[in-house]
Amino acid sequence: MAHDAPPLRIDVWSDFVCPFCYIADLRLQQLGRARPLRVIWHAFQLRPPGAPGVTPEKRAAIEASRPRLAAELRREFGVELRPGPVGTRTHAAHALHRYAVGNGRGEAMRAALMRAYWLEAQPIDAADVLRALALEAGLDADAPQRALDDETSMAAVERDMRLADGFGIGGVPTLIFGEQYLVQGAQPYAVFEHAAAMADGARAAGG
Repeated sequence: MAHDAPPLRIDVWSDFVCPFCYIADLRLQQLGRARPLRVIWHAFQLRPPGAPGVTPEKRAAIEASRPRLAAELRREFGVELRPGPVGTRTHAAHALHRYAVGNGRGEAMRAALMRAYWLEAQPIDAADVLRALALEAGLDADAPQRALDDETSMAAVERDMRLADGFGIGGVPTLIFGEQYLVQGAQPYAVFEHAAAMADGARAAGG
């Protein structure tokens, strides 16, 4: 695929605290270095407002899985994992990301949230953490509260969740390549390459 080809659209439903979403993010970055992409991120909340908290058994299982995940990421991507607290809620983080998208800082905000949770062990449901990350992404310190008060940002989060329901998406990450080819889970990089090639073929054929 030539580098001057139009960017391939990839829609991604993701949650900031999902480990498999972080892996998919890193693999998309890898794919983006090989070819032009237009990645559209959609909100998905593993624990939306009102959902029960993490049980002690589930918390223990998640914490027990983290060393293996850290070893995998160190081996494949050379990153040192320092994940944030188990059970972190992401409603405010998604609202802030959508607000940032509306103000031209979406990718900077998304990257800051992912890095803060997965590499810096920060609780991205804490107001002071979100204020600092907003400043880092080029917004102001009031942006997190404005995002929660902003009808447009909140409607965008809710629309993403409704779209997920409409597509039958019950887990993340879920990626749709070229508006046609669905990939679920932290699949190997070769699966992403294949889905991109299939979408390229459909686009070339006018599909």
